Amino acid sequence: MRTLSEASVALGAVRLTVSTATGPGRRLLVRPADVEALFRDVPFPQPRTERERALVYAVVYEIHDAHRRNQADSDEICGFINRHGLAMLLRRGGAELSPVEILTDHYAATHSHPAWRYQLAPMDATVLFRAVREDPRASAKLMAAALALLPGLPAECAAAENEIRARLERNTPTA
Repeated sequence: MRTLSEASVALGAVRLTVSTATGPGRRLLVRPADVEALFRDVPFPQPRTERERALVYAVVYEIHDAHRRNQADSDEICGFINRHGLAMLLRRGGAELSPVEILTDHYAATHSHPAWRYQLAPMDATVLFRAVREDPRASAKLMAAALALLPGLPAECAAAENEIRARLERNTPTA
């Protein structure tokens, strides 16, 4: 019987973790049997995306480093992801984040949003825009990300655009 490589197990665990983002309090813990079933039931899985490649590398690297050996079994991989989540690995991997992900990464801790920490499920864009608007210490990066969300937000958020743009101009040094 052929077994899955550690990279394949990590990829399967990452995909299952992200795909089961069903909302707060609904986190599914991934088991090795789930990963095996995923690859057994999907005859031609999609190739890895760059984000998945970075997450897989980060998972395997963290386990190798923690155990001081160059191997990781499927229980260790699934356990690591279940325990620590994916957001920490995404940040460490230096992956490119969308504006909603930048804001979620910053505000999720203050809004107790475990779906981001574990499953990379972003917060609602309207909530994020409001959080930036109400945050007097929002950085230029956060304000720029909030402004990038405006085209998809309700009209009442557009009224706050000028306020955030003025704050951004005050916080951005001129050259």
